[in-house]
This record gives sequence, structure tokens and C-alpha cells, in this order.
Amino acid sequence: DFPVAPSGPTSADPSLGPASYAMVTRVEATPAPAAAPRAAAPRSVAQLFGTATIHSGNASSALMRSGISSILILPGPAEGEAEEGPARSILAQSVLSVSSSGLRETHVNSWPATGALIVAEVVGTGVLALGKNFAQLGWSVGLGVLIGGFLSNTFTSLLLAQVNLAFPNIVTLGDAARKLLGRVGGIFGYAIVYVYIFFTMANYLIVLATAVRSAAQPVRSALHASGPLCQPVATLIGTLVLLPGNQLRTLSGLVGLSAVSFATICATVVICLWTLVSGMGACDDEPSASMGFLDYNASMCGFIFAFSGQSIMLEMQAEMRQPRDFPKAVQLSFSTLFTVYTLVVVLSYHTCGRGTPGELLQVVPPGGWSIAVGVLMIIHMTVTYTILQQVLTRACCLFLVPGALGQGPSARAKWFVVSTVLMALAYVVANSVPLFTDIVNLTGGLLSTQCAFTLPALLYLSLRFRLPNLAGNPLGPRAQRACVAGAYVSLFLGAYFTVFGAGSSLLVLIKHAQEGLNPPFGCN
Repeated sequence: DFPVAPSGPTSADPSLGPASYAMVTRVEATPAPAAAPRAAAPRSVAQLFGTATIHSGNASSALMRSGISSILILPGPAEGEAEEGPARSILAQSVLSVSSSGLRETHVNSWPATGALIVAEVVGTGVLALGKNFAQLGWSVGLGVLIGGFLSNTFTSLLLAQVNLAFPNIVTLGDAARKLLGRVGGIFGYAIVYVYIFFTMANYLIVLATAVRSAAQPVRSALHASGPLCQPVATLIGTLVLLPGNQLRTLSGLVGLSAVSFATICATVVICLWTLVSGMGACDDEPSASMGFLDYNASMCGFIFAFSGQSIMLEMQAEMRQPRDFPKAVQLSFSTLFTVYTLVVVLSYHTCGRGTPGELLQVVPPGGWSIAVGVLMIIHMTVTYTILQQVLTRACCLFLVPGALGQGPSARAKWFVVSTVLMALAYVVANSVPLFTDIVNLTGGLLSTQCAFTLPALLYLSLRFRLPNLAGNPLGPRAQRACVAGAYVSLFLGAYFTVFGAGSSLLVLIKHAQEGLNPPFGCN
């Protein structure tokens, strides 16, 4: 964490990639030599909070870095140079001018606060599908997978902590992959993060549609309307609710929004669990059929999705007052997640058995509580979708339509087009999969495994063997050997669930489609 000069030019660090959604440590801005047209490269790219004041010789060249509130200024051409087209990569840029006015210290979070942020990030729609996945696995296998998911995800999160201690200025999974695994590794890291975000957006639209149907059902009953609201119609209503928030290109007050999102999902889970405990829960009339190899693998992927939060843990560690305390935050957060998930799966399976619904929301019968749950989930989905879509929209604009990140009506119109196209694509995916658990399991097997197992293990092994001098940490030789062995186990798990988990999830999805379960754009 270095002091910031008032307005000296700096250069972007070529070790950092073009896409991040973190707010990171400040960097020292050193004046360029008088004879040089470009400044010498500093140790890190300047990333500033959204409240920072930014100055640039060419206002039209200001581009938002693909992060929640970080800003990158791309300068106009140097004197005597020809005007070039808008750059699509941060790597191609070298000069930016910043003002220290409005900057805030980034190392502000204690380890308990960081643990709470991890819980708020990880607890999302994944918990809603755990009951069904647990019911398909049964008591013995289900509890084993739950405990294994807790231990393995805790371990790989601690591996990422070692990466951050060695490279404090690396604050995103994509940046770390580029630094330690090379250009191809960086591309893989960024691709995994953004594809994961897109599928999660589609996942959110499915849950949002369910919430709209829950809130609307009592009204439809009062109006004597036949049957529930059609899924595509409910999803369309949800997208209309999301449309205004999609136009936010920066998110101030992110902590407040995250707190609201976390509170609503917690309240929803509490209502659903209370419904189960009180004996009023609604179970599926048709219990799940007998399980096979494919079904077991697909269900285990749902647990991977529910525990996965490693994609932003480097950012969280970078914002801690004492980054070395990150292991305490990891233990606190995953212990909390394990407790919550255990309550959900045990109560769901104890009450409904193999008839546990595919979504936890479905245990609440129509009435006042279903309206409350629907409204809470609409709020939760609106906040979480808005945050995710902004990250993905900004990344797409940075590479494809940089003019959308400027100022004025034209830029806002371009942002509207890009964000709406992405939402339309997510709408198509959300209404094409047969069941909610199908997209959760596919996302878990294909993408969450890379963030939770493959990338953390590869980053740690690269750090340990390729850069041993930078891998200094408080762990002794025996503990480091244990971490290396565990990293290889994580690589095996990542490979297994990528091939068999994602493959099984895809085949189960195809089987459900062939059986006519919720046909694409069907009114079920």
C-alpha cells in the first residue's frame, strides 16, 4: 500500500490483466522523466474507489475498468502522436493521471468483517437447491459430501491466502492466473470468471421467476385465474424489474446493498425452515426416482456450487487491515456456511424425504408467507443480479464497445443495449433448462470446480515450485508439503468433477428434457 502522488502519470502494470472487479491498494504515482514521452512502470495498476476524482487530458478516453467501482483513465495520444482507435485492453495502455482527492484507505476490514463478507457472498441461490440434492444422495452420502465440501473449500481458500501473501498487489483470480500461469492461464482465469457470472445471472433469473410466481399466486387466486403464472411470463416480469438497475454503471453504497441482499436471503431461509419445522411445508407429490451414477455426480456438483466463493477471495483479502488474518476469516465463514447448510438439508430431508422440492422456496404453501418469501427474494435477486450484470456488462463494453463507458446520452444508450442483450441471453438460458437444479449442477460441475479446486491448486503449486523465493509464509516445511499434497488432490477433484460432474449434469439435463419436464419456454 503506497502513497499516491497528487497527479503524476503512471503506467499500467503489464502483469495485470484487463478484467477485475475489485477495489485494491493504492499505488505510487511517480513523475515521468522529462525526456521520456511515457512514464516508467510502477509496481501495480492504479485502481481507485468510485468516489475518487479522476483527471485526464482527454475526457472521452476515460474507461471504466471492468470492476464494481474501480476506474481506469486511458489518456489521449502523446504530443506528436496520431490519434488511435479506442483501446480494448488495459495491457495496451501506459499512462493515467489520477488525483488523490477522495481516495480512501483500502485496508479497512477486520477478519470478522471479512468472514461476514464471505458468508454474504457465498450464501445465495445455491442453498435453495441443496435440499433436493441432499435428498437424492441420502443420509450417508449426503452428509459425506456436505462435510467434504466444507473441508475442501476451506483448504483451497487457504491456498489462495498464500498467493495473496506472496503477491499483495494481485487481487483477482484472473490477475493471479496471468501472473503465475502466464498469458494463457490469465485468459483461462478471466474466461472462467465471466462465463460463471453469466450462468449465475441465468440462475438468478430462474429464482426471480419463482419469486414472482410466489408473490403473484394469491393475487391470481383472488382473481380466479386458473393455474400459476407461466414461467416465461414470470421471468419476463422479473427482467422488467431488473431493467432500471441494469443502467447503473457504478455502484456506490455497495456495502449497504450487499447487507440488504444478505438479510433478505437469510430471512427467506428462516421462513422456509420455520415452515418445515411447523409441519406446514409442502413436499413434492412425486418423490425422486432411483439414483444412478449420473444423478449422484450431478447432485454433488450442486454442493460445489453452494460452497464456491473463491472467485473473489483475493479481493477480500486485499482489503483487510491484516491480510495474514485471512485464515481466521475463512474458518469463521465456512463454519457458518456449514452450519446453515446442515440445518437446511437435515430439516428438508427429515420433513419431505425424497419428495424434497427442487427449490427451497417451494416448501412454503400459497398464502401470506409465500407473498413475503416472494417479495424478499425479488429484492435479493434484484440486488445480486444488478451487481453481477454490471461486472459482466463492463467487461464486454471494455473489449467490444468502449464508448459505452464514456459520458453522455450516446454512451448510456450503448450501455443499455449491451446490458439488455446480456439479460436477453440469460433469459433464453433460464427458460431453456428443464429444472432449477439442472443449471445449478451444471454450473457447479463446469465452472465452480475451476474456481474452487483447479485454479487455487494451480496457483499455489506454481507459487511453490516456480517462485520459491516469493513463497515465504508462516507455514513450516511439513505444512507446506501437506499443502502441496492437498493441492494435487484438489486438481484431481477439479478434473473429476469437470469431466464426470459436468458431463453427468449435462446428461441429466438432456434426460429431463427428453422426459418432457418443464419443456423450453413451457407454461408449467
